[in-house]
Amino acid sequence: MKQIALIACDHGFGHTKRCYIYGLELAKRDLHVSLFAREDGLEKFSSIYGRSPNLQLIPFRTNSYPDNNQQQWTNWLRDLPNLDAYSIVVSDNLPEILKVRKDALLSGSFLWHLDIPSIDGAYKAQCQNLLSKYQPHHLAADFFVSEELRSISNIIPLGLIGESSPAKAKENFQSGALLISGGRNGILKSELSSFVMELIHAPSKPNFTKVWVDLNLLPETYPDWMEAAPFNQEMYQSLSVALIRPGVGTVTDCIRNQVFMITVAEDSNLEMATNIGAIEANFLGRAIDLNSLGVNNIAEIMQKDYPNFIRNTTSVSFTGELQVADYMQKQFPF
Repeated sequence: MKQIALIACDHGFGHTKRCYIYGLELAKRDLHVSLFAREDGLEKFSSIYGRSPNLQLIPFRTNSYPDNNQQQWTNWLRDLPNLDAYSIVVSDNLPEILKVRKDALLSGSFLWHLDIPSIDGAYKAQCQNLLSKYQPHHLAADFFVSEELRSISNIIPLGLIGESSPAKAKENFQSGALLISGGRNGILKSELSSFVMELIHAPSKPNFTKVWVDLNLLPETYPDWMEAAPFNQEMYQSLSVALIRPGVGTVTDCIRNQVFMITVAEDSNLEMATNIGAIEANFLGRAIDLNSLGVNNIAEIMQKDYPNFIRNTTSVSFTGELQVADYMQKQFPF
């Protein structure tokens, strides 16, 4: 029986989410899939999306951190089981898999060694050599792919993942909620926490039905119009605006639910810069300088840009997992 292995980078939950959705779609087609991913992510997404008897969930850590040295980046390869039983091996964002599976596929819309300028030089050189030598096929959401990645990797362009929602953009930003989220890595925590406090102490309640906030940004006490963000479908459907670090997962959920994005970037993170460029090019949001972030700035942006967003909301394809399954069945008949 032919089997598929999906290996998710464990830095954050986005990689696990993508692989989980791919795995479920493959499982629906009576393919047998093993998903190697962080245990808390497997628990999180199995509770959201459900389980399948054809999808085996295997707790696994790659311990992928931007400040790793070369050895730390690749130690996870030693912890893998023998992969010979798998007809297809997919590594999400980690090209070092090519050291042990020359025919592996890659997935994800960026690669660490391209987007983090300070990344270990030896690891970067290794990734470049592996990509040049084996030229793997690379499954990636076309919306987020940078020109640099497109030039060095054999991109198989995909739509975004997850079924499209019937939600429509709110007629005006005051008729929906605001989300404030800096992602799980905490780089933007200080600045966004300060903004949350500014909202709380403003002379009047902000012009949103509710303000959802990352749990790690909430103070001990906060007003009744502010709550910890659960990041479920009900929350996203309530939003008109999101102030976010534009990671692929959060951006995808915002686009699906027609939510205007105000984006804040991290210094020297080219992935974030690419995502911001795609958002602005498609009239889906606007970037803001964290140094000028304030209640008045948000109000000014919304008054100016939200009507343009309503006029220019675009239709984006949400067929990524279907395309992945179609591709595998066509390229590797089972």
